[in-house]
Amino acid sequence: MHIDEYPGENKMTVNEKLTATIHKQSRLVAVVLVAAFSCLATVNAQFNSGFGGQMELPKNDFTWTWGNQRNAGRGMDDFSMFGSEGGFSCDLKGKLSINSRMSRMDVRSLESDLRTKMNFIQAAANAMNGLNAQRELDWATLDCKKPKRSEEESNNAERESQ
Repeated sequence: MHIDEYPGENKMTVNEKLTATIHKQSRLVAVVLVAAFSCLATVNAQFNSGFGGQMELPKNDFTWTWGNQRNAGRGMDDFSMFGSEGGFSCDLKGKLSINSRMSRMDVRSLESDLRTKMNFIQAAANAMNGLNAQRELDWATLDCKKPKRSEEESNNAERESQ
C-alpha cells in the first residue's frame, strides 16, 4: 500500500481520472457554445447589417436592451438622452454597473458624442455593445418610435401628391 492510499478508498487509474475530467469539460464547452450561438442569433436579429456597415432599421417601433433587464428602470439613470435616425425618435437610458470605472466626465463625454451623431441608433447600439462587453453596463434600453402621422397630416400629404 502506498502512503497516500487508504483502505477502502475508491481507486481510479490515471486514464479514468483523465476521462472523467474530459467528460466534465466537454459538457461545459457544449453549454458555452449553445449560449454563444443563442446570443449571436439575438444580436443578428437586433443589429441586422445592411450595405456598407449601415444598420438596417426595423420598420416599426422597437426597443433594444442590454445588460441585466431585471434591474432596468431601478434607481436613477446614469445616462439618458434623446436622438433620432431614419424617422425614429429614440430615448436611450441606462445605468452603469456598480464596478464601472467610468467617471462622470466619461459619461458626459459619451452622451455628448452620441447626441452629435447623424446615425444615432447605430452609434448608441455600438456604444452599448462596447460598454456591455467591458462589463461597465448594468442595464440600458433604446426605445425608438416612429411618430404617428395625424389624419390631417395624412390628408394634406395625399392632396400634395395629387
